[in-house]
Amino acid sequence: MSRKEQLFIICILLLVINILVYLKKTDKHPEHVQEDPGLEWLFKPEQEQPKPEPKPEPEPEIEPEWVNYPPLREVTNLGKVLSDIESHMPAGHIYRDSDKITWAHETTHGINSNLRQKYSRSYGGRDVWGRSAWKEIDGKPVFHNGRINGFYCLDNKAAIIEEPPTTMQAAAALVPQSLRGPVYNLYMVQQARSWGDTPLYIFDEWSAYQNGSACRADLEIQERSETVSQMLEFDVYALALAMAVKKQAPNYDDSQFKRFLMWSLDRSFKLYKGESRAQSYLQAWKTSPDAEDLRQFTREYCGQEWTKKVLGF
Repeated sequence: MSRKEQLFIICILLLVINILVYLKKTDKHPEHVQEDPGLEWLFKPEQEQPKPEPKPEPEPEIEPEWVNYPPLREVTNLGKVLSDIESHMPAGHIYRDSDKITWAHETTHGINSNLRQKYSRSYGGRDVWGRSAWKEIDGKPVFHNGRINGFYCLDNKAAIIEEPPTTMQAAAALVPQSLRGPVYNLYMVQQARSWGDTPLYIFDEWSAYQNGSACRADLEIQERSETVSQMLEFDVYALALAMAVKKQAPNYDDSQFKRFLMWSLDRSFKLYKGESRAQSYLQAWKTSPDAEDLRQFTREYCGQEWTKKVLGF
């Protein structure tokens, strides 16, 4: 065989190989081409990579029905949380305090009072039963109606809830002995003498402690850790109120009440952030034998999966 013939054959082979490679890349399998077992890989379709499973859609956050409560003025020099709270009250109001956590807490009471005024029916400064529509919280006057209550939760969001037909005393009786923390006597016993027929006073204090804890976190204040542990106390007192409502007022429409309760419990645990001072109380909540009825009620009321995920029991 001449050199010219050898070159011709080599060229033909190269051409065939190039054609086969091209056909492989284009996934075309010509019927007239005899497959060579040695070139089987050229005709074998590429194995599809398994598609990753789609991430599950995040569960929608349980929230109450919010009303928009816009600020009265612009405040920007007190940190995000306290500026937000302060902007919803007129300048020079009586709730200011030298301690910024107390300032946030007390001013929340003032805003909640204004919400009650805005969304309640009042009769010349009296409630629907003819009693004075003004009471006191921490020595400062707040508007009281007895039919609805309002709670400011930052970011111009407020929740309005109808008062359930039960009492603070009924809720207090359902708090397990092991979970009657340092503020139980002040709020659940002493304050119940004035606010007993307004059980959502418990939520009023709860929202104030949450806003105070949010202010503490925002300003990175190391002191005043008791505001976090006392916030967790009100988680329990709020659940005890839910128990009282279910026992004494089965016909009460608790849809807004329940959504606010669950949203606030979730918020509370996000603000907790492992605060050491609150850990012993939280452990008692999870394990104390006398708190089992409260834990079981929570699982039934809020859902077992939600309770495990958010509250940890």
